[in-house]
Amino acid sequence: MRALTLLVVLSLIPALASPAVAQPGDSLSGTWRLDLQRSDPRRGPNAPPLVDTRLEVSLVGEDVRVVRNFGASPEGRVIDVTYQTDGKPHEVTGPMGNPVVVRARWAKDKLRVSYTLQRGSFDLDINEIWSLDKDGELTVQYSTRMGDRMDNRKELYVRAPASD
Repeated sequence: MRALTLLVVLSLIPALASPAVAQPGDSLSGTWRLDLQRSDPRRGPNAPPLVDTRLEVSLVGEDVRVVRNFGASPEGRVIDVTYQTDGKPHEVTGPMGNPVVVRARWAKDKLRVSYTLQRGSFDLDINEIWSLDKDGELTVQYSTRMGDRMDNRKELYVRAPASD
């Protein structure tokens, strides 16, 4: 009987030693739609208005692929980027379609992305924090520094219906 008990206990050790580990960002994966009414508008005289936007977020290992469809239709502008989450600089397509060097990393269950955009004679240093709120909605918090001026805003996304 002792041998049988020992055999059962030993057979359970591999299962206990290797639990399924969720990757950071698993919960961010999916298709999301921008909630235009609850998102902060862009600021400034030349800032474009928020438009209906669809995000398709997926994991590629620990990296994050984001396909943004501005206009949320096949005719809308699409930007497809993969953030390498090792914290090292890498080039992606920026929001205006031009190359941008970004750094991305996981901080627990939040994705942190930082980059600098050049606008004429000044730079915009931008930090994004991607996270799920308590209601399961995706929040992208933007902190933008231009010289001494700081601007914070957020975009709130809800899961898109399966028919989208």
